[in-house]
Amino acid sequence: MNAPSPPSELQLDALREVANVGCGNAASALSRLVGGRRVSIEVPRALVVDVDDLSALVGGHERQVVAASLEIHGEMAGRVMVVLESGDAHRLCELLLNAPTEYKLKEAERSAFSEAANIVASACLSAIGQLTGLALVPSVPTVDEDDGASVVEELLERSDPSVGVAVVLETRFTASAALPFEGQLLVVPHPASLRQLLSRLGV
Repeated sequence: MNAPSPPSELQLDALREVANVGCGNAASALSRLVGGRRVSIEVPRALVVDVDDLSALVGGHERQVVAASLEIHGEMAGRVMVVLESGDAHRLCELLLNAPTEYKLKEAERSAFSEAANIVASACLSAIGQLTGLALVPSVPTVDEDDGASVVEELLERSDPSVGVAVVLETRFTASAALPFEGQLLVVPHPASLRQLLSRLGV
């Protein structure tokens, strides 16, 4: 069975627009979550990457991160990831809980991070759903605190191991709060759902 061909440039442009709408809505939700402070996003990207190279997107073995991973349910399958470098994740938790954090996130802090990721992912998927007419629902987040490569390996173990190439919708966000933080939002549709998504977009 032949592997599906990678998206054309026209299809990638359509996916960038999807990412722009979804990530913009997610940034607005994150802004409300941290008291209305400004959250800016870089121009979202639609990337075709070998799954073995996916960890490089989040810093590989050299970068300690806190990541929340959510399955996409409903009329599209895939995953959403919210990834912050460890120090940025601690600053976000301090803002959410109005209390200092220590070296490793405690249960209350992991819970706050998980809830924040759930709100951000839900906002992203809601906007993508409105744009495409697809009903998209995120699962309960799973939070991992490790280096970027290990987090992605854990993610892939929970996903379809036969998928060799992934299309990733990715943006980086920055919050200009009293405790500034930045991170990444990644949407990784399952290949079969990607075809459905492109069909809804008419490309």
